[in-house]
Amino acid sequence: MLSRVQVICAYPITPQTHIVEKLSDLCSTGEMQAKFLKVESEHSAMAGCIGASAVGIRAFTASSSQGLALMHELLHWAAEHAFPL
Repeated sequence: MLSRVQVICAYPITPQTHIVEKLSDLCSTGEMQAKFLKVESEHSAMAGCIGASAVGIRAFTASSSQGLALMHELLHWAAEHAFPL
């Protein structure tokens, strides 16, 4: 909450499901001033974070090792463009 993210793009899949559920709860109750986007895959989660970051919005996602493998091509794209994720 201290990082003041404005967009959270997440695909709830174990083992980080409990993190995503808690963030979703915080957003829905208003404790956290962020837009929660439940996406269709880990790849989509990173694409959403890249899009938000490209326009200057602080973004966050959570992933597991398998999810990181699914979003790997977008990680390289984000690093190449120096988007702060």
